[in-house]
Amino acid sequence: MSLKEILTKSANASVKMQRVSPRKARLVADLIRYRKVTDALNILRNTYKKTSSILLKLLNSAIANATNNAGLDATKLYISKLLVNDGPTLKRFQPHARGRAFAILKRTSHFYIEVAEIGSVNDIIAEEAKEINKAKATEAKKEAKATLKSTKEVAKEPKKQEATTKKVVADKKASPKPAAKKPATTKTTSVDKKTDKPKETAKVSKPANVKKPATKKVTKKEGDK
Repeated sequence: MSLKEILTKSANASVKMQRVSPRKARLVADLIRYRKVTDALNILRNTYKKTSSILLKLLNSAIANATNNAGLDATKLYISKLLVNDGPTLKRFQPHARGRAFAILKRTSHFYIEVAEIGSVNDIIAEEAKEINKAKATEAKKEAKATLKSTKEVAKEPKKQEATTKKVVADKKASPKPAAKKPATTKTTSVDKKTDKPKETAKVSKPANVKKPATKKVTKKEGDK
């Protein structure tokens, strides 16, 4: 049963244009508001006010509506709402001396009473607790999913690093080494004295930009031997 169904499981009754001032009627209404129906009936039967008879009839009609129309249990009913509102005022005048007229305000009031089962309040609390538990369960599931994702990402990071290092090593192995450059050679021709024929000799050219180590000249002083 949903919260809406539980809240709508009630019965009401109303009466309008009763010749009682709202201020006087509220004194009796405050005695029975939020009480059990059996207690309210006893209070109204023992209070000697004009409003008590009006509220007694109204309460009996509300109980009849609850049992016949809404199918509620009369022994578990309580007054969930009781309103006393202002109605239209009847204006009358009373003649006074010197041709004056004093106004007489005859006030009226509207009554509204609502009856519900006591067990329905417990049902409302139970439904609210269920909704809170559902919300907590969904939040816990979301947190669990987030933690699983984070742990999976942390576990994948070292594997990715290993894969990248393996790729780097494989690329280094697959790449060919640069060939060593041979020193350039220059051919020189020389004439053989015995045969008078040119003779080719190969000279190896020295590598460029090779500086010899500087040598310090040692000069002897006059006093040295």
